[in-house]
Amino acid sequence: MLDTYYEIVLQLNDSSPGCEEMLSGILVGLGIDPLSLSITLEQGVPSIKFYCETSGEAERLAGAIREFRMPRLKVEVQPLATPDWRDKWKDDLKPFALTGHLDVVPAWQTHAYQPQPERRPIYLDTTLAFGTGLHETTRFSAQMIEGLSGTFTSFLDIGTGTGLLAMVAAFCGAQELWALDIDPCCLPMAKRNLARNGLAFDWCEAMDFRNFDRRRRFDLVAANVITDELIAVRSDLAAAVVEGGQLIVSGISLENLARLLEAFADQPLIHCETRQGEKWCAILWRRQ
Repeated sequence: MLDTYYEIVLQLNDSSPGCEEMLSGILVGLGIDPLSLSITLEQGVPSIKFYCETSGEAERLAGAIREFRMPRLKVEVQPLATPDWRDKWKDDLKPFALTGHLDVVPAWQTHAYQPQPERRPIYLDTTLAFGTGLHETTRFSAQMIEGLSGTFTSFLDIGTGTGLLAMVAAFCGAQELWALDIDPCCLPMAKRNLARNGLAFDWCEAMDFRNFDRRRRFDLVAANVITDELIAVRSDLAAAVVEGGQLIVSGISLENLARLLEAFADQPLIHCETRQGEKWCAILWRRQ
């Protein structure tokens, strides 16, 4: 007889930038492991799923979420009888094109990937959609890195997450890979992902970028973090880039774009490109 587990599905019918992150923060505050969350987009609507082993725990958490009284949030609890319930979220993520020449292939979907001429797979294991390249912030950063292919040899990834951008940089010419993330939980996965693709970090640590060695300089720096954090460390970001090097910043909602551009105006950076999507954007600068 199969055991019964419980899937909690949250659908947020709200197009406001940052709603997914806010809801994820609420769940983490309730004691839910962030690595157990599955975040997907279904017809443009964010959906977050996680699982419980008992109906009592599922109903307790669902009730706690409903108490936040978010009017556009739909909360459902569904029984799930399956021996591999922990991997059910993986069915939502299929191989997809990340850039013009790179494809993301979930590590459990290698059988579903058909290699194509002039395309290279990046094998990735993650439970968070924000680390897969599905989110605009990650996808725009990856595309910008590919657009600079061959122009850099050293790369710093700030907020590395799954290590995806570091792998993109490596496949686009980076010979030295440095990375950091404020969340130590993601670093083992990032290192495993690089190893899965025959790569390795030269340096990868859990830390706040404010504590990073300010003497280090890189040809290309990418920072995919929230707008307020980008503004707070803008001088350090610019200083981490060699003269003539490039800086990519992402994680910027469209409503915050003007504020960020105004804040960065005091830095020795020349604007090269702004790439915009439905809700988010990424910016490429060159250091003077």
